[in-house]
Amino acid sequence: NPHSTRAAGQSVRQSTLKRQGLRPRLGLDARTSSPNRGLKPCRFSVLCRTDCPAALVECGFVSSKSERRLLCSPAYQQRVALAIAEGIAIGVK
Repeated sequence: NPHSTRAAGQSVRQSTLKRQGLRPRLGLDARTSSPNRGLKPCRFSVLCRTDCPAALVECGFVSSKSERRLLCSPAYQQRVALAIAEGIAIGVK
């Protein structure tokens, strides 16, 4: 439930990247302490109606006090950004 204050963690929603296995390449599990909420099915037009690989990475819940603090932290933002960038770079090789 996205409105729950108990919801926490990160997840990836992807379209054609699912076949390429982007999720394990992102390294979010190793770089963050957020629970892994897994790969979610593609239900967003921005992901499903594209001719190129697309992914939506959910990095946490602002409704969770502890995750909101992390999401506001420049150091945490840098760790998440590096994990995403490295995962994409590996995926396009």
